[in-house]
Amino acid sequence: MELRWDEAGIEAIMAHCDRVNRHVTEAVATDARLAAPVDTGQMKGTIRTPFPAALVGRVWVGTDHWWPTEFGSLPHIIRARRPGGNLRFFWEKHGVWFIGPKVNHPGTPSQPFMRSSIYRARFLPGLP
Repeated sequence: MELRWDEAGIEAIMAHCDRVNRHVTEAVATDARLAAPVDTGQMKGTIRTPFPAALVGRVWVGTDHWWPTEFGSLPHIIRARRPGGNLRFFWEKHGVWFIGPKVNHPGTPSQPFMRSSIYRARFLPGLP
């Protein structure tokens, strides 16, 4: 039995896999943008799809609060960054400005938008 490599065939398979990878990665990002909870719109606006290498696609969220949004957070204390400093923000729930060295945050429920986007069943182009 003789085995022969068909370089053109391998290149065609790689090109098709790259197209499928890009299609699925962009579809996950689109679904994440649609499912992301919106307060200011900042998180939704930072969802990007870098392709750092052949057959590698990533869906990237460029905020530091995507993780607690996705998975929720336990109650915790938020302190001013500088010792002796104060937090300053408008507390919408009570309609007042808060100024103080710390605040007891009650935690947040999870609002999964990435996991639901990743695990969604998808049609892959070029496959039956």
